[in-house]
Amino acid sequence: MQQNDYQQALQILNNLSKSVQNKKYDQAVVYQTFRYVYSGLSKYKEAADSFIKAVKLRSLPKSITHELNYSITQLLIHQGSYKERLKYITDWFRHEKKLSAEGHYLAATAYYYEKNYKQLIFQARNAIAKRDPAPSS
Repeated sequence: MQQNDYQQALQILNNLSKSVQNKKYDQAVVYQTFRYVYSGLSKYKEAADSFIKAVKLRSLPKSITHELNYSITQLLIHQGSYKERLKYITDWFRHEKKLSAEGHYLAATAYYYEKNYKQLIFQARNAIAKRDPAPSS
């Protein structure tokens, strides 16, 4: 998309956001969509904020909220919102049925920035234990 297309999308989403103020689910979907536009504009703080607003409305299906928590953590790792990112990865872990190496690696990264090396090591070990073996070639 071109820069002008993103700006036009933002204008449409702003208008849509105003028209659905009394409908929490619709608002949450609009906030999710804002995230994609902001990411296209390389505005990652605004992208994270949009997902956070969607989650805070508590109106999306649990499975969507679950995936948003993971995405929020990824976005916040690059933003310096250290304490906040631990909240979202913790929520993700609490509801994840099949913990992956990638999830543990993301948690390890969040704990690294918190300088919580005990948890960093714990998560890194779990990530290593769950990774797929490297191909012999």
